[in-house]
Amino acid sequence: MATGIEIAGLTLAAFPIVIDGLARFIEGVRLIKTWRTFRRELAGYQYGLRSARAFFQNTLEELLEGIATQEDIMTLQKGPDEVAMLGLDYELQLKVRLDHDYHNCLEAMTRILSAIEAIRRKLDLDATGKIMWDDYPTIKREVKRVKLVLSKKMYHELLDQIDKANQDLLQRTHQGRRLEPSRTKRRSNKRTVEVAIVRSRVQSLWNTLIKGKSWRCGCRHSHAASLRLEPRLWEKDTHEERIRFQLLLSRHPATPEMDPSWDNQVIEVLSSEISRPIEQAMTAMKIDQRPIIGKKSVSFSAPPTTPSSSATKPRSSPPSCATKHCIEDICTAIHLSSGTVRCLGMLQDDGKALHQHEVFLVENPKTKITRRSLQGLLEHPKQRVPGEGLSWRDSLNIAVTMASCMIQLDGTGWLKRQWDSEDIVFLTHEYTNPYLCWDIPSANVNPGTDVESSHPHSRQIRCPVLASLGITLIELCFGQSISNLRTAEDAAVNEAMTNWNTASRLVQYIEMERGERYGDVVRRCLECPFDVRDKSLENETFQKAVFDAIVLPLREELDNFMGVGFA
Repeated sequence: MATGIEIAGLTLAAFPIVIDGLARFIEGVRLIKTWRTFRRELAGYQYGLRSARAFFQNTLEELLEGIATQEDIMTLQKGPDEVAMLGLDYELQLKVRLDHDYHNCLEAMTRILSAIEAIRRKLDLDATGKIMWDDYPTIKREVKRVKLVLSKKMYHELLDQIDKANQDLLQRTHQGRRLEPSRTKRRSNKRTVEVAIVRSRVQSLWNTLIKGKSWRCGCRHSHAASLRLEPRLWEKDTHEERIRFQLLLSRHPATPEMDPSWDNQVIEVLSSEISRPIEQAMTAMKIDQRPIIGKKSVSFSAPPTTPSSSATKPRSSPPSCATKHCIEDICTAIHLSSGTVRCLGMLQDDGKALHQHEVFLVENPKTKITRRSLQGLLEHPKQRVPGEGLSWRDSLNIAVTMASCMIQLDGTGWLKRQWDSEDIVFLTHEYTNPYLCWDIPSANVNPGTDVESSHPHSRQIRCPVLASLGITLIELCFGQSISNLRTAEDAAVNEAMTNWNTASRLVQYIEMERGERYGDVVRRCLECPFDVRDKSLENETFQKAVFDAIVLPLREELDNFMGVGFA
């Protein structure tokens, strides 16, 4: 299906062809003195087409105001190649502006284009506007001209169709422009609420599973938990009462074999707020719409096509536990289940007791799990061999996921204040699902303060979390770890400042490698140019600014690369 920008460009290009062809037709009729009345009729059709073209162009300028420049609008009528090139840049913004009226506007533009094409075919004009029967013998040519001149009804109907479609497009454009500010505010507010919900649940999960008393086994210090990262922040996401998180429970790589015998066990955690008794009674009165868990709901070998919100709205969520007993020790519960019990029970936050987490066994991966950090992958020689290592699609997927998860996880415990590519871990040979790994013993260290206390950052680093993202984006761009990109001039008082100096020096080369938009995102991460006093992602104002200037452009870059639209 053609995009709105493409249809607009084709329509703009079609008008001059028919208008110029009609002018040649009138010039031929002018030679016949007795056809003065018909000449006036044809001149009226030509005037109608010129007016319709001006009307359409004015509406298009209003529709694309603030999205495309005047020069770009004029470029639309130069040919399919130019239309396709501009379409990638502007289509997403056009969809956001028109919202649910987008397809109606496409229909109006398509009707105009169809009517123009019908007139062109009726006049026997080729794609350049030349009259195809102009070289016929004189008698045959004049007979053809007579037939076309007498088709008054057809011209009136097609011009009327163009006029109605133009009016419809204008009305929808006015409505879209008028409603755009309120729609944008509603989207932003909705996203802010959803992010706050995700943050509260995932922080509770950290307090319960990593820092709490969920591990009482003798082998506690041998365990590690890896949280799979999910983007979650897109318009198609919907908030549900329970939010799904997926984790891989495994053995710390530095420890020997341990008892119990299980290892690399995938669990799903459904996190929800603790319901009050009256809410539970009301819920019981409703029809149970919960799907049944399948035998295998996770696959470690099938990469998603685009960043999805599967964790927010899973395709097949597990049912609630039949008996909501509290889990005393996860290690023992999994060991006793022997892989036959799907629901292990309930974990409850020991803090404010606002959240509960239902824990389900999913499956044991059949392939051997290899724990590999992004930094280690970038340092591998195969990363620079075509067809080996990370592809650019993989890199964009990782970039979008990390930018989204930064907003969700910063300050919740899962993400260090000054994180780097060593903290991003892959547990499969597919590089589509990154994880954050935590060794259970290390949870006693506060991830929000431990790095900063020992390595204070310079005033140049205005937001350490964003700076870490910018450095990771540079590593993904060049396919190398930041340590391999250093020069002697980058050396500073500590590792964080040295990495920041290296990244700042390389920013100028980003646009040459990956384009202007990606380069702008990296620059914003490093410089943090947002006019907000509290540069914390718990601050809604800063959070919105980061989403609009960093997360959304990265998502658009991925969608453009994949050739898909984002509504």
